[in-house]
Amino acid sequence: MAVEILTGHARVSAEELWLTGTLAPDLILRAGAAQPRIHSGVRNTKITGAREDAATVGSDLLTSRPERAAGYTAAGWCLLFAAVSGWQLVAGVPPENQYAAYASGIAAMSLIVMLLKLLGALIAFVAVTPLQRRTSAAVLGTALWGAFALLGIYSAGNLIITVGTLTGLLTPTAAWTDAGGVTLRAGLYVAFFLAGSAVFGVLAVAFQRRRRPGWRPVLVGAVGAPVILGLLLAVTPAILGWLGLLPT
Repeated sequence: MAVEILTGHARVSAEELWLTGTLAPDLILRAGAAQPRIHSGVRNTKITGAREDAATVGSDLLTSRPERAAGYTAAGWCLLFAAVSGWQLVAGVPPENQYAAYASGIAAMSLIVMLLKLLGALIAFVAVTPLQRRTSAAVLGTALWGAFALLGIYSAGNLIITVGTLTGLLTPTAAWTDAGGVTLRAGLYVAFFLAGSAVFGVLAVAFQRRRRPGWRPVLVGAVGAPVILGLLLAVTPAILGWLGLLPT
């Protein structure tokens, strides 16, 4: 038998409130907490006073199934991406590779990149689970828009390079020539990042509508994340090069 809460704004299942931590598990069972009533075969419980206010305030923590699906998909995408870095970290640099002497520096960069990918998975997971109660909506919103901006810019860059090279507007790079132009592997690579960008975009928009953190997280995340990552990926190799762990 389904138990539902009438908050005055919407009919929300007690199981959903329980999942998000908004409703204590014993609230619907504790004697005197509320009076159940039968209506069309469904037991309803009306929260009054402070309990109604608490349920209404906590309703923004309730995630829809599509949003949860986007969050779990985004987290899985990041974990798959991190697995690539993990494999590179474990495999190391082959002895015959021209950069074999810099294996330690390359391993350090792989570790940093892998941690960033794991951080992305954590952010996506927290945004759609009860763990979001422990994190500021502004912080999560900034992180989600930042991830979307990073993947969106990178995906757009890939598309511009691909289309520009194929149409002759851009001169093929050495990497393009060495890879043999447009191959199945290159197409899957571009599609992989487009998928990641799309799912983080859906998640960021859904989170923005539900938690309403304002537009500042959107601007800070979209502008700040690419700048911070760019500085990180520029400064870190420079430091490792100064230490002799990477070529300069």
